[in-house]
Amino acid sequence: MAVTVQDILAIDAVFAGLELLRNDLEIAECGTALGSEIITEGGMLVLGQSHGVAVQGRKLLIPRDRMIVETSSVRTRVARQYPANIEDVESVVSLSKHAIASTDLQGTVPSSFGFNMELVYDQDSGQNAHSYLGRRLFSRASDLHEEWGYVGGSGKLLVHEEAWRWTINLEPRFQAADTSKVFLGANLHLSEARIPGDDEMDMLLRELWNRVHGLIENLDGRNHE
Repeated sequence: MAVTVQDILAIDAVFAGLELLRNDLEIAECGTALGSEIITEGGMLVLGQSHGVAVQGRKLLIPRDRMIVETSSVRTRVARQYPANIEDVESVVSLSKHAIASTDLQGTVPSSFGFNMELVYDQDSGQNAHSYLGRRLFSRASDLHEEWGYVGGSGKLLVHEEAWRWTINLEPRFQAADTSKVFLGANLHLSEARIPGDDEMDMLLRELWNRVHGLIENLDGRNHE
């Protein structure tokens, strides 16, 4: 069998509890450092971590590079949309670095930080995505109850690796019953109150990219026809 990664939807860095580029002056300084125009698309509401209260944030765009910054007092997300290859993680690192340097943080650090990747891949097993995932993730599910008619499934995987916490979500694209396309969302989280260095961000984003592609190869290579 073979898989085709059709779309890498986004790869990003998230800084919890850290608001970057809080005013027009800081935004302009960051744009100058990047050599790119940063457009303020407008305000947005972000759900807070305490009691689910929504707070005001703003969304910034760098259209030339398909970059987005979503910033609020809850968190800042720096994302590259539709990255073409692993080298595009450098744009997330660069924008994060300049956004941090352009913001008057006054010693503020994020409460934690992490990285995310979302993609869609197609598989040629001849099964729909529900069945494809179910037979690979839950190979003994049909043994749980003799009267159950096995259909398939989707899943979430949580893994701790030293200071790293991984969360992997696998499900049919748009939860469609007849699609062969699989949506994969991956998060690498570090519960450390500090600003990561440029080299560390680059290493972790590349690790995320490689782990995700390795997971797809491993999952598709399982013999559960």
